[in-house]
Amino acid sequence: MKRRRRAFGSLRKGFALAIITTLRLGEILVQAGVVSKEKLELALKEQRQTGEHLGAALQRLGICSERTIAHALAEQIGVEIVELADITPALDAMMT
Repeated sequence: MKRRRRAFGSLRKGFALAIITTLRLGEILVQAGVVSKEKLELALKEQRQTGEHLGAALQRLGICSERTIAHALAEQIGVEIVELADITPALDAMMT
């Protein structure tokens, strides 16, 4: 399985360079059982032909929903998805 390495650093003294190993979007979807390897290969072929992002190709081909892709991307970069429909804003926040 290929892994892409991404490095983040700072120009300020005293900050170390952090190396993060990240799975590719397609690998995350296959490991989660959302996409088969065959469907991923089909989407990757489309991506190469059209130049679009893999997520866009997966969605256009009907292989994945936008929500599924968003959750996989969130996992890839280590953030949580916030479902706004599940949040009730504070009353005072709505009055200002």
